[in-house]
Amino acid sequence: MNYKNKWVVITGASSGMGIDYAEVFAEKGANIVLTARREQNLRELETKILSKYPDCKISVIPCDLSSEEGCNFLLSEISKQEIEVHTLINNAGYGIFGEFTEMDYSQLKNMLDLNIISLTYLTHYFVKKMKERNEGQILLVSSVGAYQPCPLYASYGASKSYVLHFGEALSIELANTNVRVSVLSPGMTETEFFERSGQFQDDNSLIRKILIMKSKPVVELAIRKLEKGVISFIPGFLNNALAFLNRLSPRKISALVTHEILK
Repeated sequence: MNYKNKWVVITGASSGMGIDYAEVFAEKGANIVLTARREQNLRELETKILSKYPDCKISVIPCDLSSEEGCNFLLSEISKQEIEVHTLINNAGYGIFGEFTEMDYSQLKNMLDLNIISLTYLTHYFVKKMKERNEGQILLVSSVGAYQPCPLYASYGASKSYVLHFGEALSIELANTNVRVSVLSPGMTETEFFERSGQFQDDNSLIRKILIMKSKPVVELAIRKLEKGVISFIPGFLNNALAFLNRLSPRKISALVTHEILK
Protein backbone atom coordinates (compact mmCIF):
# COMPACT_ATOMS: atom_id res chain seq x y z
CA MET A 1 0.00 0.00 0.00
CA ASN A 2 1.16 3.50 -0.81
CA TYR A 3 1.04 5.58 2.38
CA LYS A 4 2.48 8.78 0.91
CA ASN A 5 0.57 11.78 2.32
CA LYS A 6 -1.67 9.45 4.35
CA TRP A 7 -2.04 9.94 8.09
CA VAL A 8 -1.85 7.11 10.63
CA VAL A 9 -3.01 7.55 14.24
CA ILE A 10 -1.21 5.32 16.75
CA THR A 11 -2.54 5.15 20.29
CA GLY A 12 -0.26 3.89 23.05
CA ALA A 13 2.69 5.15 21.02
CA SER A 14 5.03 5.82 23.94
CA SER A 15 6.25 2.23 24.39
CA GLY A 16 6.23 -1.34 23.16
CA MET A 17 4.40 -2.14 19.97
CA GLY A 18 3.31 1.49 19.65
CA ILE A 19 6.91 2.51 18.99
CA ASP A 20 7.31 -0.24 16.40
CA TYR A 21 4.08 0.74 14.64
CA ALA A 22 5.34 4.31 14.37
CA GLU A 23 8.73 3.29 12.96
CA VAL A 24 7.29 0.82 10.44
CA PHE A 25 4.68 3.27 9.14
CA ALA A 26 7.31 6.02 8.90
CA GLU A 27 9.46 3.67 6.84
CA LYS A 28 6.45 3.10 4.58
CA GLY A 29 6.16 6.86 3.97
CA ALA A 30 3.14 7.64 6.15
CA ASN A 31 2.56 10.73 8.28
CA ILE A 32 1.93 9.88 11.92
CA VAL A 33 -0.10 11.07 14.90
CA LEU A 34 1.57 9.85 18.08
CA THR A 35 -0.59 9.80 21.19
CA ALA A 36 -0.11 8.45 24.72
CA ARG A 37 0.20 9.83 28.26
CA ARG A 38 4.00 10.24 28.41
CA GLU A 39 4.91 13.28 26.35
CA GLN A 40 8.67 12.93 26.86
CA ASN A 41 8.59 9.41 25.39
CA LEU A 42 6.57 10.66 22.42
CA ARG A 43 9.01 13.53 21.80
CA GLU A 44 11.96 11.15 21.94
CA LEU A 45 10.23 8.88 19.43
CA GLU A 46 9.47 11.85 17.19
CA THR A 47 13.15 12.85 17.20
CA LYS A 48 14.24 9.30 16.45
CA ILE A 49 11.85 8.93 13.52
CA LEU A 50 12.67 12.30 11.99
CA SER A 51 16.39 11.54 12.16
CA LYS A 52 15.76 8.52 9.90
CA TYR A 53 12.84 9.83 7.85
CA PRO A 54 13.06 13.63 7.66
CA ASP A 55 10.17 13.88 5.19
CA CYS A 56 7.77 12.26 7.64
CA LYS A 57 5.21 14.61 9.17
CA ILE A 58 4.55 13.90 12.84
CA SER A 59 1.92 15.32 15.18
CA VAL A 60 2.51 14.62 18.86
CA ILE A 61 -0.70 14.80 20.91
CA PRO A 62 -0.12 13.72 24.53
CA CYS A 63 -3.31 12.79 26.40
CA ASP A 64 -4.83 10.17 28.67
CA LEU A 65 -7.17 8.12 26.51
CA SER A 66 -8.68 6.32 29.49
CA SER A 67 -10.98 9.33 29.92
CA GLU A 68 -13.57 10.82 27.60
CA GLU A 69 -11.88 14.18 28.07
CA GLY A 70 -8.62 12.74 26.80
CA CYS A 71 -10.30 11.23 23.75
CA ASN A 72 -12.09 14.51 23.02
CA PHE A 73 -8.80 16.39 23.27
CA LEU A 74 -7.18 14.04 20.76
CA LEU A 75 -10.06 14.35 18.31
CA SER A 76 -10.18 18.13 18.72
CA GLU A 77 -6.45 18.47 17.98
CA ILE A 78 -6.71 16.24 14.92
CA SER A 79 -9.61 18.36 13.67
CA LYS A 80 -7.77 21.63 14.34
CA GLN A 81 -4.74 20.39 12.41
CA GLU A 82 -7.05 19.34 9.54
CA ILE A 83 -5.65 15.82 9.56
CA GLU A 84 -7.61 13.30 7.50
CA VAL A 85 -6.97 9.93 9.13
CA HIS A 86 -6.46 7.01 6.77
CA THR A 87 -5.38 4.41 9.37
CA LEU A 88 -6.18 4.03 13.06
CA ILE A 89 -4.02 1.71 15.15
CA ASN A 90 -6.02 1.21 18.35
CA ASN A 91 -3.05 -0.07 20.32
CA ALA A 92 -3.48 1.56 23.76
CA GLY A 93 -4.41 -0.78 26.57
CA TYR A 94 -3.09 -2.59 29.62
CA GLY A 95 -3.86 -5.44 32.01
CA ILE A 96 -3.94 -5.97 35.77
CA PHE A 97 -2.77 -9.31 37.15
CA GLY A 98 -4.03 -10.91 40.33
CA GLU A 99 -7.08 -12.00 42.28
CA PHE A 100 -10.11 -9.94 41.28
CA THR A 101 -11.20 -9.48 44.90
CA GLU A 102 -7.84 -7.95 45.79
CA MET A 103 -7.86 -5.32 43.03
CA ASP A 104 -8.54 -1.63 43.44
CA TYR A 105 -11.81 -0.86 41.66
CA SER A 106 -10.73 2.58 40.43
CA GLN A 107 -7.75 0.97 38.67
CA LEU A 108 -9.99 -1.72 37.19
CA LYS A 109 -12.37 0.93 35.88
CA ASN A 110 -9.49 2.90 34.36
CA MET A 111 -8.31 -0.24 32.53
CA LEU A 112 -11.78 -1.06 31.24
CA ASP A 113 -12.38 2.54 30.16
CA LEU A 114 -9.19 2.43 28.10
CA ASN A 115 -9.50 -1.11 26.75
CA ILE A 116 -13.19 -0.95 25.86
CA ILE A 117 -14.89 2.46 26.06
CA SER A 118 -12.16 4.63 24.54
CA LEU A 119 -11.34 2.03 21.88
CA THR A 120 -15.02 1.96 20.89
CA TYR A 121 -15.31 5.76 20.94
CA LEU A 122 -12.28 6.33 18.70
CA THR A 123 -13.30 3.54 16.35
CA HIS A 124 -16.83 4.96 16.05
CA TYR A 125 -15.54 8.46 15.35
CA PHE A 126 -13.02 7.51 12.67
CA VAL A 127 -14.87 4.66 10.98
CA LYS A 128 -17.82 6.93 10.18
CA LYS A 129 -15.50 9.33 8.39
CA MET A 130 -13.75 6.48 6.60
CA LYS A 131 -17.08 5.06 5.46
CA GLU A 132 -18.12 8.47 4.08
CA ARG A 133 -14.88 8.59 2.04
CA ASN A 134 -15.10 4.83 1.33
CA GLU A 135 -11.44 4.47 2.29
CA GLY A 136 -9.49 3.63 5.41
CA GLN A 137 -8.39 0.91 7.79
CA ILE A 138 -8.51 0.21 11.50
CA LEU A 139 -6.45 -2.25 13.53
CA LEU A 140 -7.79 -3.24 16.94
CA VAL A 141 -5.36 -4.88 19.35
CA SER A 142 -6.95 -7.71 21.33
CA SER A 143 -5.07 -10.62 22.95
CA VAL A 144 -4.82 -14.38 22.72
CA GLY A 145 -6.40 -14.17 26.17
CA ALA A 146 -9.66 -13.25 24.41
CA TYR A 147 -10.13 -16.88 23.39
CA GLN A 148 -10.75 -18.32 26.86
CA PRO A 149 -11.57 -17.30 30.44
CA CYS A 150 -8.44 -15.90 32.12
CA PRO A 151 -8.38 -16.38 35.90
CA LEU A 152 -5.98 -13.81 37.42
CA TYR A 153 -6.60 -11.63 34.35
CA ALA A 154 -10.39 -11.96 34.63
CA SER A 155 -11.35 -8.40 33.67
CA TYR A 156 -8.51 -7.88 31.21
CA GLY A 157 -9.26 -11.11 29.35
CA ALA A 158 -12.95 -10.21 29.21
CA SER A 159 -12.12 -6.76 27.86
CA LYS A 160 -10.06 -8.29 25.08
CA SER A 161 -12.89 -10.72 24.23
CA TYR A 162 -14.99 -7.62 23.66
CA VAL A 163 -12.35 -6.17 21.33
CA LEU A 164 -12.11 -9.41 19.36
CA HIS A 165 -15.85 -9.87 18.84
CA PHE A 166 -16.48 -6.17 18.26
CA GLY A 167 -13.80 -5.97 15.58
CA GLU A 168 -14.85 -9.16 13.82
CA ALA A 169 -18.48 -8.03 13.73
CA LEU A 170 -17.59 -4.54 12.50
CA SER A 171 -15.44 -5.99 9.75
CA ILE A 172 -18.44 -7.94 8.42
CA GLU A 173 -20.67 -4.85 8.59
CA LEU A 174 -18.15 -3.02 6.40
CA ALA A 175 -17.57 -5.91 3.98
CA ASN A 176 -19.14 -4.05 1.03
CA THR A 177 -17.00 -0.94 1.53
CA ASN A 178 -13.32 -0.08 1.06
CA VAL A 179 -12.88 0.25 4.82
CA ARG A 180 -10.99 -2.59 6.49
CA VAL A 181 -11.12 -3.56 10.16
CA SER A 182 -8.74 -6.22 11.49
CA VAL A 183 -8.13 -7.61 14.96
CA LEU A 184 -4.66 -8.60 16.18
CA SER A 185 -4.59 -11.03 19.12
CA PRO A 186 -0.97 -11.34 20.25
CA GLY A 187 0.30 -13.66 22.93
CA MET A 188 3.14 -12.75 25.26
CA THR A 189 5.13 -10.01 23.54
CA GLU A 190 8.29 -8.18 24.54
CA THR A 191 6.74 -4.94 25.82
CA GLU A 192 6.14 -3.21 29.16
CA PHE A 193 2.85 -5.12 29.56
CA PHE A 194 3.94 -7.60 32.19
CA GLU A 195 5.88 -5.08 34.23
CA ARG A 196 2.80 -2.85 34.37
CA SER A 197 0.38 -5.70 35.05
CA GLY A 198 2.54 -7.03 37.87
CA GLN A 199 2.59 -10.63 36.63
CA PHE A 200 6.30 -11.22 36.19
CA GLN A 201 8.93 -9.85 38.52
CA ASP A 202 11.48 -12.44 37.36
CA ASP A 203 12.75 -11.82 33.83
CA ASN A 204 13.97 -15.43 33.69
CA SER A 205 10.46 -16.91 34.09
CA LEU A 206 10.16 -20.18 32.14
CA ILE A 207 6.83 -19.11 30.66
CA ARG A 208 8.38 -15.91 29.35
CA LYS A 209 11.27 -17.79 27.78
CA ILE A 210 8.95 -20.24 25.99
CA LEU A 211 6.11 -17.97 24.86
CA ILE A 212 7.41 -14.43 24.52
CA MET A 213 7.69 -12.96 21.01
CA LYS A 214 9.63 -9.94 19.77
CA SER A 215 7.46 -6.89 19.24
CA LYS A 216 8.54 -5.76 15.77
CA PRO A 217 7.79 -9.02 13.89
CA VAL A 218 4.31 -9.00 15.48
CA VAL A 219 3.76 -5.42 14.31
CA GLU A 220 5.00 -6.12 10.79
CA LEU A 221 2.69 -9.14 10.54
CA ALA A 222 -0.24 -7.08 11.84
CA ILE A 223 0.24 -4.41 9.19
CA ARG A 224 0.47 -6.99 6.40
CA LYS A 225 -2.73 -8.68 7.59
CA LEU A 226 -4.51 -5.35 7.91
CA GLU A 227 -3.56 -4.35 4.38
CA LYS A 228 -4.87 -7.70 3.08
CA GLY A 229 -8.16 -7.28 4.92
CA VAL A 230 -7.75 -10.32 7.19
CA ILE A 231 -10.51 -10.08 9.79
CA SER A 232 -8.62 -11.48 12.78
CA PHE A 233 -5.37 -13.29 13.39
CA ILE A 234 -2.99 -14.57 16.07
CA PRO A 235 0.80 -14.31 15.61
CA GLY A 236 2.96 -17.33 16.35
CA PHE A 237 2.42 -21.05 15.85
CA LEU A 238 2.25 -21.87 19.57
CA ASN A 239 -0.27 -19.09 20.25
CA ASN A 240 -2.47 -20.35 17.40
CA ALA A 241 -2.23 -23.91 18.70
CA LEU A 242 -3.24 -22.87 22.21
CA ALA A 243 -6.21 -20.86 20.91
CA PHE A 244 -7.32 -23.82 18.76
CA LEU A 245 -7.10 -26.24 21.68
CA ASN A 246 -9.12 -23.87 23.83
CA ARG A 247 -11.93 -24.02 21.28
CA LEU A 248 -12.00 -27.81 21.58
CA SER A 249 -11.86 -27.94 25.38
CA PRO A 250 -14.84 -27.61 27.76
CA ARG A 251 -14.86 -24.05 29.05
CA LYS A 252 -14.29 -25.08 32.67
CA ILE A 253 -11.25 -27.12 31.70
CA SER A 254 -9.93 -24.25 29.60
CA ALA A 255 -10.31 -21.87 32.54
CA LEU A 256 -8.61 -24.29 34.94
CA VAL A 257 -5.67 -24.88 32.60
CA THR A 258 -5.27 -21.15 32.00
CA HIS A 259 -5.28 -20.56 35.76
CA GLU A 260 -2.52 -23.12 36.25
CA ILE A 261 -0.39 -21.53 33.52
CA LEU A 262 -0.84 -17.98 34.76
CA LYS A 263 -0.32 -18.58 38.46
